[in-house]
Amino acid sequence: MMSHHRIAVFDLDDTLYHEHDYVVSAFSYIARDLSHRYALDYDAMVGTMMSAGNPFDNLLRYISHTATPITEDVAWLVDTYRNHPPTLELSADAKRTIEMLQAHNVELAIITDGRVTSQNNKIKALGLNLIVKPENIIVSEAVEGDKLSGKPFELLVAQAGPDNEYTYIGDNPAKDFVWPNRHNWTTIALADTSGINIHRQEWDKFPAINRPRHIVDNLLDIVPLIVKPNIVN
Repeated sequence: MMSHHRIAVFDLDDTLYHEHDYVVSAFSYIARDLSHRYALDYDAMVGTMMSAGNPFDNLLRYISHTATPITEDVAWLVDTYRNHPPTLELSADAKRTIEMLQAHNVELAIITDGRVTSQNNKIKALGLNLIVKPENIIVSEAVEGDKLSGKPFELLVAQAGPDNEYTYIGDNPAKDFVWPNRHNWTTIALADTSGINIHRQEWDKFPAINRPRHIVDNLLDIVPLIVKPNIVN
């Protein structure tokens, strides 16, 4: 018989870390690789990719202006971006939030949309694979359905049991909260206070079903919404 738990289910990108950091990591990896293979300037390549426009078109245009013959093309750049081993780190607030939830016996899970290799590389780089049970890490590509399909959430509930207290913590109103709201989960959005999230949080442009019950400015603020306020240390 399955026991009753509180389960905090996290989105990954722009919730547990800034996806902008993954972009910087990928661009740095690509520039470092190309600078080692060819006589190309690392800083110039990173700056070119970070500038406005398509980063890889920009990069290949810059390289063509240096008259350096290379064999790498857009397909190689995209593949390297998606599959590179990223350099990422949980923020101090994310680490403390996880510690506080664990201290109150809240089970952790991750539901994230994306490719298996890319998302698992991020999870490993952040050390989350050492914190969250493997069966509680669900990537949309692996289950052949994204958050809006409901498949990742349905799989977690099937594995963990329907009678738990579920909370979903995310950032994207387009897809993060629809299924959890329909199934009476507590839903919490981490506000984009830095203004660098990949997906803009234009809450008023979405129907009520897309909006979270709570919006917090700091990840630590989710703790009293999941555990009883009078027992939060």
